[in-house]
Amino acid sequence: MLSRKPWEIEAVLALLMGLFLIFGMGGIAASALGSMRSVPKPKPIQATGISPSHMVEVVTPSTGAFAAFVVATVTFHGAVLLLVAHFVRQHKIGFKEAFGWRSEYVAKAVGAGVMLAGVALPLAYGLQWISVVLLRYLGRPWGYEPSVQSSVEILLHTANWVESAYIFIFATMIAPVAEEMLFRGILYPFVRDRGYPRLALSGTAVVFGAMHGNLAALLPLVCFGALLAGLYEKTGNLLAPITAHALFNLIPFVLLACGLEPSH
Repeated sequence: MLSRKPWEIEAVLALLMGLFLIFGMGGIAASALGSMRSVPKPKPIQATGISPSHMVEVVTPSTGAFAAFVVATVTFHGAVLLLVAHFVRQHKIGFKEAFGWRSEYVAKAVGAGVMLAGVALPLAYGLQWISVVLLRYLGRPWGYEPSVQSSVEILLHTANWVESAYIFIFATMIAPVAEEMLFRGILYPFVRDRGYPRLALSGTAVVFGAMHGNLAALLPLVCFGALLAGLYEKTGNLLAPITAHALFNLIPFVLLACGLEPSH
């Protein structure tokens, strides 16, 4: 079970203010970079037997889109990692005590995370399908079409292994650690320990889902966030939700490797 945490109000507010300030500045830069347009790039087609001398123009993914993605992830997730490290030091405790990283329970925590991922993945894809159907129906009069998340969009249209490698490392390693530290490791117990367990569960889940900025994925991500909080509450070890989160993020890469495009 998750024990009480010594998180102080002043420290939590300072953490959030610092995060909003850094991410806000990064958001301005990301918006400017994201407006950069794609550049037609000549590319030889050899796989079809056409001579390399026969060239076609292929519109490559916007360099600005990837640059904006890098800026957004660095200014948010990078800031989270740095500010959380400072936050933990403020409370004069170590990461093991702060997030329940007990070495003797690593196997159990990882196993619990794997089990949750196995349950959450089909549930999330089912909820996303329902969300897409509803959004298409409701948005038809205005010509609205649900879109995939920016990271998946870049993966679908890039042939650049550097971009793919960055997104893979970010999605499966950096994002799960940073987001779980912030939402489940700090914010969830902070609100819960002040006598609002339901608000802690639902509130952090809603903010977690909304943070990803994709309407079609909002409902499944909110439900997934609630499950992650419940897992942390049950195990008391943040490694469990980190494992589940990493596996959850790994699926789009597996689908693409199998030649399948993740659905909206």
